[in-house]
Amino acid sequence: MDSRTAFSDSNDISGSSSICCIDGMTESFSPETSPADITSLKRLSETLESIFDASSPDFDFFADAKLVVPSGKEITVHRCILSARSPFFKNVFCGKDRKTKLELKELMKEYEVSYDAVVSVLAYLYSGKVRPSPKDVCICVDNECFHVACRPAVAFMVEILYASFTFQISELVDKFQVKYQGPFNMLGVFCCYFSSCY
Repeated sequence: MDSRTAFSDSNDISGSSSICCIDGMTESFSPETSPADITSLKRLSETLESIFDASSPDFDFFADAKLVVPSGKEITVHRCILSARSPFFKNVFCGKDRKTKLELKELMKEYEVSYDAVVSVLAYLYSGKVRPSPKDVCICVDNECFHVACRPAVAFMVEILYASFTFQISELVDKFQVKYQGPFNMLGVFCCYFSSCY
């Protein structure tokens, strides 16, 4: 089992991003990064992730906006965090009042993205870590399936990639493309999937 923790930053000014992996707590990922820095980054990631626990009834503590997915479910969010991590959200929230409610079906018109996919992408923005796919989104009739390239897994991945692309989170798109480069060409799947939708 891989025990590395990956952290990512988005830089909307230069359009670049960086991703670093931490292998336990004994090795540093650059000469100038100390174990104390790694511990601090991990703690920051965990703290930010904890304020985005969409299943918690206390989640909306200090939240100042809501995203409404096409199914009608609402996700409370913090404009400050999303604006800092995504140029898309920075532009969308600019000039909006507190307690703004954004209808995602108006912002993402080309393809409908599920609640679970949006939560996965937002969780990445909060923590810099990719969450495992929810168990119920990859329901497959084949009990022996590893759920990497079966239709439900690919459909969920396309939703995540579309949301990541729309929200301008290029490093998340890159992470999934690298992760699934071996089993299949994600870009090809992404393009083929969308071309069949029109």
